[in-house]
Amino acid sequence: MVIGDGVIVIGSDVEHSVIMEGSRIADIKRLEDSLIGKRVVVHPGSARVGALSLMVGDDSVVELAKKD
Repeated sequence: MVIGDGVIVIGSDVEHSVIMEGSRIADIKRLEDSLIGKRVVVHPGSARVGALSLMVGDDSVVELAKKD
């Protein structure tokens, strides 16, 4: 795992990931095999159960778990 300067991880399990400078990961049950850019905030949202709310930059890949 690589953690950049000024990264804050609170109440989260992070493995096999790169988190770039100034980012904050809070209250995420499990984050793995991820690349998080600079000054990114990852936290639970207030969206309805089963709904997603995303803000994704250029040339990004979003991979979501398949529902069985």
